[in-house]
Amino acid sequence: MRVRLILVWLVWLVSCTTNQVSPLAVTGIPPTPDTTRTPAAFYTPTPLASDPLVAALLANLSGDCRTLCALQTLEYLHAHPQSPYRAELADGLLNASWNEMPMDWFAEMWLNEKLIAPLDQDARAPTEFLAWLERDDHGEWLETDLDDDGAADYLVTLRWGAQFYPGQMNGGLYWVHRTGEKFSLTRIPTRTPRETNSLRPWLRAVRDLNGDGRTDVAFVVSECGNGCLDFLRIVTWDDGRWRNLWSANDWAVDGGYAFDALPDRTTEILATEREGPTVGSGPIHDYTVHFRYVGSAFVPVALSSALPREAWDKYGKPIQLAQRLLYARQVRDALWVLDSIADDLQPAPRAVDVRPYFWHHKAMAHLLAGTWRAPKTRGTNYAPAFPMRW
Repeated sequence: MRVRLILVWLVWLVSCTTNQVSPLAVTGIPPTPDTTRTPAAFYTPTPLASDPLVAALLANLSGDCRTLCALQTLEYLHAHPQSPYRAELADGLLNASWNEMPMDWFAEMWLNEKLIAPLDQDARAPTEFLAWLERDDHGEWLETDLDDDGAADYLVTLRWGAQFYPGQMNGGLYWVHRTGEKFSLTRIPTRTPRETNSLRPWLRAVRDLNGDGRTDVAFVVSECGNGCLDFLRIVTWDDGRWRNLWSANDWAVDGGYAFDALPDRTTEILATEREGPTVGSGPIHDYTVHFRYVGSAFVPVALSSALPREAWDKYGKPIQLAQRLLYARQVRDALWVLDSIADDLQPAPRAVDVRPYFWHHKAMAHLLAGTWRAPKTRGTNYAPAFPMRW
């Protein structure tokens, strides 16, 4: 009997040790739950997104179709609330929806209602809408025929919001054209290299610019800070796709663009940079870059200056050379060029003395160089990169 009791006690002891019963359970106090495990009642199985899908969403959030992609991203986040990519996608979504992401989609729906629907019904644009568009600077429109199908097309610009700077406005450029029996809407990108928002374009020329018989579209978008810089864009509709005709997409000026028709039916484009803009960013003297159509795009072919030839030989050529050397990271050589004319530099003919801008450039060159360097022997050839016109 005693042996049987001992065996029962041993079995009970082993059972308690194996199940790890908490002593707190004996007193009626529930044990602390294991916080490293998710309760089954709160767990929702979520399939992981494939890397190509997430990569495509993130890429398109910064592209011209970001509105549709934003809706797809919202659907994905709603369907997969525990996705490991949630934070990254949400961050991209917030960046895309800064202040105009919903507006371009609404603008397209609005154009479909106000312009395309009447065109589909009557084959002509409603005069009331076009008049409203130009009233109070809401936008502009131009009738043309970009695809040469004999049917009237319309280029429409819209302004739907303003950024922090008055000269920089959000907006879009739309091509309304016939496809079959109906009209459709195509948006032309209006962004700059540093601005992912769609900016309002200003039409500058809608005609054949390169002499190939097709109608080209030249427009400007402005990016503003302490001052505004104008980026030129030239596109043409070629065999079912947009083709870029402008070679200087990353380059902007603050003096505007002029379009001079030439006898050979091509166009010379004049891009002017004024003296004395934001400290450290502009030239000391006005100059104009001349663009001609060569090969497949408009490229710079000549440079002209408002300075007399003697002044250009003395100041303009060294300054241009120094700027090109700085862009090429040849800082020491650029510094020597600036030093070689510093003592002779005279105030600009305008009321504003632009010498502080020159000294700012020189100080930046010294800073980038890290050390001071003695001047070389004078006599360097200051030949400009482009032929000069007087």
